[in-house]
Amino acid sequence: MRILGKKLRTYVERPMFEQAISFYEKLHNTACEHRYDIHDGSINVAMVGDIMIFSGIPEALAEIRHIQATFLVDALDDFLLLLIARGAEVLRVTYNDRLGRHLWMRNPDDLVVDYLERGIS
Repeated sequence: MRILGKKLRTYVERPMFEQAISFYEKLHNTACEHRYDIHDGSINVAMVGDIMIFSGIPEALAEIRHIQATFLVDALDDFLLLLIARGAEVLRVTYNDRLGRHLWMRNPDDLVVDYLERGIS
């Protein structure tokens, strides 16, 4: 059971989306690796280095804005048991999307994390 990677999340207004991507591309000295839409296109996502940039309509962003990070994990069910045993709170039970299987947790230090096991659909 391992954390395979971590992504910090940032949320920007739609007019700032391209500017934020450009900023993080220059900061990381790398191109945007992925772009995709979620929630029927109401939220746009871009990944640059260890940053996930979210933009979209305010109502859609309000549902996810509290999530501060994404941890890529190799065994989501095992992490769920470990996190609960260590005092974390389940905010949203597991669900699947095109990226994989997700679990939203509030860690004991109040960090809100989307735990993601990739490739599970």
